[in-house]
Amino acid sequence: IKPKSYKRFVDETTVLEQNSDVVGIIPIEEKHLPQKTNESTPYFIMPLAEPSENKLKGKPIEEKIDAIIQVAETLQELHKRKIYHRDIKPANILYYNSRFSLADFGLVDYPNKKEVSLKNEEIGAKWTMAPEMRRESSTADAAKADIYSLAKTLWIYLTGNKKGFDGQYSTESIIHLKQFYPESYTTPIDDLLIACTDNDPKRRPTIMKFLFALQEWKVLAEDFHERNQQQWFEIQTKLFPTSIPRRVIWEDIKDIVKVLKVVATYDNLNHLFFPSGGGLDLED
Repeated sequence: IKPKSYKRFVDETTVLEQNSDVVGIIPIEEKHLPQKTNESTPYFIMPLAEPSENKLKGKPIEEKIDAIIQVAETLQELHKRKIYHRDIKPANILYYNSRFSLADFGLVDYPNKKEVSLKNEEIGAKWTMAPEMRRESSTADAAKADIYSLAKTLWIYLTGNKKGFDGQYSTESIIHLKQFYPESYTTPIDDLLIACTDNDPKRRPTIMKFLFALQEWKVLAEDFHERNQQQWFEIQTKLFPTSIPRRVIWEDIKDIVKVLKVVATYDNLNHLFFPSGGGLDLED
């Protein structure tokens, strides 16, 4: 047993026991931390839990978002205490006691911790690690690194692609959620993923704003009238990115086609009613 790995092992038990009141972390039932590891084997025992990916496989988008909301609630409480997980990925989220919970705090950062990592050592999981944790982990903002990792975990849950995606999220590529959920309203989630995976940590939201964005999406997803109004606002913003005019007329056929193509991307906004009854959906 190497001193470095054992120190992280002890750090994990310390953080979990000192924050056992936080809902959404897997607790320690029993532990053994000997002074000399060559005399007896260190261990700790945790209750049995279910892998989150197994639990969420094949579930609708709403259930997957609910799972991340639960994790974000736990992370929000930890961040208030200046505790940062630094290894968020699907494998470290387990379903325990009817809740999606965080596990594996081996890379945790907390107040007054004696650092055991090498200077700028890569810290995190390969597919969800924030770029700064790969380059300059010693000075990186661990809170914003957690946000990055949580956002990439959210995308992996939603798409089922375990290797995630490289760099910042984009709606102009094959990783766009619309490729996976053509019938769902995903714009607020798209905007959140873009912000959370920004290469500049300062431009990423806090965990509180992350949580609020997902809760707001739930409201819009469930309320047709709220969602409808928000979608018309999105269309206006796409057509007029700087300012919205009081009145506009398009006469050029190419411009009219461009506008209709924007409208056609919103399933519930493009139904044309006929005076005599019935109607048509604009697909393109």
